[in-house]
Amino acid sequence: MREYKEEVEVKGIAKVEVDVKAATDLPKGYLRIAERYRNKAEEAKNKAINTKHSDERGDFISEERECSLFAILFSFLALEAYINGFGFNKLQESEFTIIKRANVETKWLLLPKIVTDESFDPEDELFKDFLKIKDYRNYIVHYKSFKPQEMVRHPSGVDIAPIYRIINSDNATLAYTTAKKMIERLEKFQEEK
Repeated sequence: MREYKEEVEVKGIAKVEVDVKAATDLPKGYLRIAERYRNKAEEAKNKAINTKHSDERGDFISEERECSLFAILFSFLALEAYINGFGFNKLQESEFTIIKRANVETKWLLLPKIVTDESFDPEDELFKDFLKIKDYRNYIVHYKSFKPQEMVRHPSGVDIAPIYRIINSDNATLAYTTAKKMIERLEKFQEEK
């Protein structure tokens, strides 16, 4: 692992020295945040389904959507930060400079192969789930409005905005478990090397 400290300017206010080695723990922190929000999303969904008070149902549905959004985004953030940190720490600076501009799926395919001689299979269900999460993240970040006739039914029986097809507790769980499994698999590749 390269020892590396970088001076970073904080919005023109001050310069601070960042230990990049310590920053490699950040992706797992993102994953813990994703897990907490995933759990909160599932709890809110169950409350929305089980409440007898229709005025509370909307609040629980909103909470599920907000927590799911954070779980999905933090799961993807963990994946992107992890693979970037992996490449930075395992490759020479000149090698990483070539790869760092590649898209995230290319990095997840190439970097493990270069470093460990193991690779993710793009046809494997885990990698396909990773691509779904990337699509969810892109949908959220590049959100477009919806037409009212496109409403979808929440499991509680309420019609809601179509973004629920993406931002829901099931997809929050998929995002979190996929991110966790990919990071664990890459760590296993390293152990087997």
